[in-house]
Amino acid sequence: MCRIKNILWLIILLAPLGSIAQGNYRLKGSFARQDISGKVFLNYKNGEEAIRDSAVVNKGNFVITGHVIEPMKALLELKTQEPGSKLTIERREIYLNNEQFSIKIKESLKNAELENSAINTEWRNYKKVEAASREELNNVIGEFRNTTKEDQADTAFISKRKLKLDQASRSLDSIMGDYVLQNPDNYFSFTALDQIAGPYMEAEKIESLFGKLSPRLQKGLKGKELEAAITLALTTSIGKIAPDFSHKDINGKEISLSQYRGKYVLLDFWASWCAPCRAENPNVVKAYDQYKAKSFTVLGLSVDREVDRDKWLKAVEEDALPWAQILDEAEKSTADIYSIKSIPANYLINPEGVIIAKNLRGKELHDVLEELLDK
Repeated sequence: MCRIKNILWLIILLAPLGSIAQGNYRLKGSFARQDISGKVFLNYKNGEEAIRDSAVVNKGNFVITGHVIEPMKALLELKTQEPGSKLTIERREIYLNNEQFSIKIKESLKNAELENSAINTEWRNYKKVEAASREELNNVIGEFRNTTKEDQADTAFISKRKLKLDQASRSLDSIMGDYVLQNPDNYFSFTALDQIAGPYMEAEKIESLFGKLSPRLQKGLKGKELEAAITLALTTSIGKIAPDFSHKDINGKEISLSQYRGKYVLLDFWASWCAPCRAENPNVVKAYDQYKAKSFTVLGLSVDREVDRDKWLKAVEEDALPWAQILDEAEKSTADIYSIKSIPANYLINPEGVIIAKNLRGKELHDVLEELLDK
């Protein structure tokens, strides 16, 4: 699975306690040794603006202050050295809120203690719940990690693995859902909702849970962003008419989704740089070859950038993809319209233009097409 946008620590995550009103933070730091010198940086985002606050380390101490429009995750970066030693660079994620707190660095930044920070304390508490929720899923993944080609061709083995993974995923969703219900005014409930929705933004799973959040959270920046994301994702849920679009294909020909009415079409989002996408392409080619004479086709939408056009064209040629291909580089991309956050991703659309399945891969794609078309 490939993430389309690398958001890592720059994602805006909100705090579990305190006001959502904008304000200042103040972080006071101290090293165990007073002869430490260097600089300290805090990297985060205020809305779309990237911020890099800094302070000088003086006699092993520093104070770094800044302004946040809402509580959020940040990257604390230390560039320090002892007399006669080389420069040392350490990094650690922390949370910023409208509060004054401190950090004591004895041996390393990783093991340093944050004090008087409600948000960082609550983050640690949430991580314990999250770890417990993932235990069953991690055990199942470990159980099936080393599979042979014989296993992968064994229908009974595949069914067993899918059943266990589904059960573990439901268990994770249940624990995270309980966390949201028990903490309706805690900003880390947003993180729990993100876990439940997953990389493909399954809005159906979190729509009702979002409604259980406190009005304070729903009306905040993160709440409004999540509400908009849910609303958008629901427009492409199973049973909805697939949103139409029009782009030029690889040959400069205008292609629209609506012109595929009367056929089953697999709307396939991928990229030349996405290894899982490239690994799945032979399976899609096999399905295309088997069912193209039975009112089935594929429409490929690459999320490659225009500057990587040559890499995209090369990938199409190397993977021998015979169906229409579109470089999805419009200002309002089709990937955005379809709430695509990770690839490979696909939508199976029926002859009436209705979405009937999502993210079909491997044997599951062939099973669904066989049921629909081998009649």
